[in-house]
Amino acid sequence: MKIRFFQIPLCIIWLFYTSPCLFAKTNYKSTTIQNAKQSIVAINVQTSLTAYTPPNNWLANGIVANKEKGYILTLSYSPVTVSTYTVTFFDGQQTDAKFLYYDPWIGYAFLKVDPKTIPEAVSQTIWSSEGASLNQAIFTFNSGENHQHTLHEGTISAIETWDFPMPQESFIVNTDSTLRKSSGVAVWNRKGEALGLAYGSMDTSIVVLQGIYIKYALSFLERGEIPIRKHIGVLVADYLLTEAVRFDGFPNEKVKAYRKKFPTANDKILRVHTTLHGSPAAKFLLSGDIIWEVDGKQIGHLIDFDMAINAATKETVRLTLFRKGEWHNITIPIYDLETHKIKKMVQFGGVTFFELDDPSSRYTGMSAGTVVFCAGHPSNIFKSICSLELEKDSISFFRSQLLTCADQPIATLNDMVRLVPICMAKKYFTIEYINYLHTSTPFGPVTGHNRYKQNITYDENSPEPKLLTWDAIHLEWVVTSIIGN
Repeated sequence: MKIRFFQIPLCIIWLFYTSPCLFAKTNYKSTTIQNAKQSIVAINVQTSLTAYTPPNNWLANGIVANKEKGYILTLSYSPVTVSTYTVTFFDGQQTDAKFLYYDPWIGYAFLKVDPKTIPEAVSQTIWSSEGASLNQAIFTFNSGENHQHTLHEGTISAIETWDFPMPQESFIVNTDSTLRKSSGVAVWNRKGEALGLAYGSMDTSIVVLQGIYIKYALSFLERGEIPIRKHIGVLVADYLLTEAVRFDGFPNEKVKAYRKKFPTANDKILRVHTTLHGSPAAKFLLSGDIIWEVDGKQIGHLIDFDMAINAATKETVRLTLFRKGEWHNITIPIYDLETHKIKKMVQFGGVTFFELDDPSSRYTGMSAGTVVFCAGHPSNIFKSICSLELEKDSISFFRSQLLTCADQPIATLNDMVRLVPICMAKKYFTIEYINYLHTSTPFGPVTGHNRYKQNITYDENSPEPKLLTWDAIHLEWVVTSIIGN
């Protein structure tokens, strides 16, 4: 498996889940099966540049989410990339696609194709008006060569929270046989309505993203709007009620009321796992806090929590939580997740600089918006700085926060754009940085986040410095030369 920093590999999650559920064969209408199969697409992704993962090429699955608009739903994989996308429909016809939208926390994305290029026989996925429920019968497909898909049936055995790479509500499906390539394919109910998007499999179990997330985003995109996504920077996890009572002194009367109201919660409640460094949640919440209400609404599943934050009408939300034997009402500022996306990158000296988004903030321990540099080609001018060399990908990996460049402080990526011409003119300059990679010494590894200063010599043979800016209108990265701007 390739090592990836800042973000869990999004191509596949290997999971194992056992359940005593038995399933019986369901007699689906042939038209139901055929319509579902004819909505599945294959997506060839060719990547030339990424913010924090090695450039890579891969083949993904997806489904037609809106035929009239040309929307293709798939997994987000590594969303911050300069890539080309080729979509192959069930009949072998192909068309180019552009990257439309991805959720900053939830692992799905939408591509857009010219609707005129979609074959007439292609089906559009219809989403269920209800969420997934326990013991519900479903069917899905295992992706094969030449767009050959094998039908599989199964039963929903659990509704849980999974990290991918941030917490998202999912459900587990036990299937009638082994699935290996179902990621990116929808899971359908008896009526042929989609319930979610598969993103991980192991043996006879698959993990599926709740379709409610997708329906929510799609309702905005179909109106030509960006989905409203808000957060406070907290990462939550499921917590057994029995442990809440045993270790936290959670009241038994509350447990009884919770079980009655949320019978599908699998006897679990939401608890704060950790918070993002520098986020509003980091100032107000503690690991172990048990979340009871958001703005007066009792919370059972993670999706209830996510949607309650999205629906907030003020710049704050009020959380009712149980902490160390006491109840607390805490008001916390919220922020717009869209503002935390990576929409600019700078290439200089063979290295890519950018401002951290929320997922990369989680895996570095730095605040979102921090200027960092990560991936560089082997001949980059910063190779004297501690890095991890990935020979297979011909990539140097850094995990460093840039503090100063040419003795000037770096607060935003615009500072780097301003200083690049100065560094080139000087040729010899210094940078100050904090290293977040572990380093080796004769006495063992060093894991401290230490501050360093390094001399850098600019190489005139380096690629021309560039600024890449995401154009949300034309759905493409606009590349401009930094020199002369």
